[in-house]
Amino acid sequence: MVIFSKRLVYLANPISLAVALSMSSGVMMFISLVEIFGESVHLFTEGVKTEGMSDETADGHGWLLATACFGAGIALIYFIDFIVHKISPEVEATEIENLENLEALRDSMTREKSPAHFVEAQTPKEKVLVEETKGQLIRMGVLSAIAIGIHNIPEGIATYVGAMRNTKVGFSLAIGIALHNIPEGIAVAAPIYFATGSRKRGIMWCVISALAEPLGAVLAWAAIGDGMDPISEGILFGLVCGIMVCICIKELYPTAYKFAKGRTHLVAAGSFIGMFIMVTSLILFGYAVVNHTAGLNGMSVGMSVASGSDNNVALAFLLTTAAGFATVVGGFIVFSKRLLSAANPLSLAVALSVSAGVMLFISLVELFNNAVTNFAEGIKDNKKTPEMINGCAWLYATLFFSGGIVLIYVIDVIVHKLTPAAEQHEIEHLNLPQVLAAEERKKLAEKQGDGKVESANEQEDEVVNDGTRAHLKRMGILSAIAIGIHNIPEGIATYVGSTQNSKVGFSLAVGIGLHNIPEGIAVAAPIYFATGSRWRGIFWCVVSAMAEPFGGVLAWLAIGDGVNPVVQGALFGVVCGIMVCISVKELLPTAIKLAGPNTAVVTLGVFLGMFIMVTSMVLFAFAGT
Repeated sequence: MVIFSKRLVYLANPISLAVALSMSSGVMMFISLVEIFGESVHLFTEGVKTEGMSDETADGHGWLLATACFGAGIALIYFIDFIVHKISPEVEATEIENLENLEALRDSMTREKSPAHFVEAQTPKEKVLVEETKGQLIRMGVLSAIAIGIHNIPEGIATYVGAMRNTKVGFSLAIGIALHNIPEGIAVAAPIYFATGSRKRGIMWCVISALAEPLGAVLAWAAIGDGMDPISEGILFGLVCGIMVCICIKELYPTAYKFAKGRTHLVAAGSFIGMFIMVTSLILFGYAVVNHTAGLNGMSVGMSVASGSDNNVALAFLLTTAAGFATVVGGFIVFSKRLLSAANPLSLAVALSVSAGVMLFISLVELFNNAVTNFAEGIKDNKKTPEMINGCAWLYATLFFSGGIVLIYVIDVIVHKLTPAAEQHEIEHLNLPQVLAAEERKKLAEKQGDGKVESANEQEDEVVNDGTRAHLKRMGILSAIAIGIHNIPEGIATYVGSTQNSKVGFSLAVGIGLHNIPEGIAVAAPIYFATGSRWRGIFWCVVSAMAEPFGGVLAWLAIGDGVNPVVQGALFGVVCGIMVCISVKELLPTAIKLAGPNTAVVTLGVFLGMFIMVTSMVLFAFAGT
């Protein structure tokens, strides 16, 4: 309907569309990992449990089967994309171009007396070109409609399945899908309208693509009817979770970052708005009704309030220190020319995206729900109804989740005040092969005694000229300070997670350690190239790494080795907010920037991180930890 209003067409610029897509991602990512995956685990555990089976074995099977279905949902989206690519190879680029060029198309229309025609051609050749452009636009719009329609079928299945099992899940999925369907509708209708002058024709193709959504619901209804056994429900919920997460990571986030054109803070803000829209609805549902297969009961699979008995201060400090000193591991890259050459932007993008996958999964699947569970246990009394307890638990968990996000933004403000250029240069330092080649040429020139060597690119050699060495050294040290400040809340998070549950602490240590390796490279490499001293680079890596166990010490001083359920809930909420904010605000944008046009690598890295994480969850579940 945007094409019926010039004002709305004007507002449909890439930035506003980036915010809409990121909000949709926030909604869908939150509901999929916080609610749907856990419910799949719970249903499988309930379905496979027999009299002779131990709780640990049933729990392990539940995690394993849910993971398999989650993977199948991701594979389904890739299979659908393969079909779409075969039907219309250029359709993905077409949809993005339609949205990016909307302003240009609008401007060309407003220059005419009749808003339904292109600028009148002056020569026969120009007339032919205009007609060709019209035909191409119509084809692009129609192909986008077909591709979007094919994608809408699994989304319709997902919404139907979610709504049948749990009203709030269906409602949440409908919000997320609708938010990203709006830009898709613009991508279909706008080029057809600008090419033909017919608004009705543009709307017709939107309706055709939209009908695929209820078609998916009909297919789901025909397959499952009104009810099914727990295992069948678990299969469907696992598939739905995989479908939704894949759409977010593979399509919505990369497209949103592309539209944002460097303003990644808007994408992060949009994601958090989407998450808060979602969690607000979950709070309201929590006050209205208690669902005994999700939330307080279902989501405590593998992680109950009793997990506080898993206190191990020594393990907590060990994991915190190990995660922090992954920065030093990254710094040791300066001792190997081969590793320096391999540390290209693409490989670092993979490392950051794997870390984001690990941290998003553990935060939303485990930490947030453990916060809800602990709050529910802590505020329970005979005067409160189950609905009141459930609603309050969700509300408190959300408040502390928000507190974790705000904490990262406050730290960023402090870092920016202390080292305004640190973040920018940290990213720039990651392009090491170019710097290494320039350094080798410099050494060769010094050996030959003339101080000069031919270079195909003089700008590369300027990187290691004497005039820039001091600047490189300063940037490396500033990066170390900035990373060190960021490491303090990460150390607190790892300590808190480890003292409450070893698998959570282990998972956080893996995720934090993975992204600390590129950060160590960003500190050590410029200092090494500036000073020629590898150990000086390592020294500054150690300085920044020490902030991680320092955060653990602060947490230990504050909470000791045991706390009541309400404090546990607060800590888990804050930790969840910290980890999600780091992933969405820093890791994913940096990974996408480093990957350049190869965003598929980032997508696969995130999924790899999630599967690394869920594999550890399966093993912990079988072990009964």
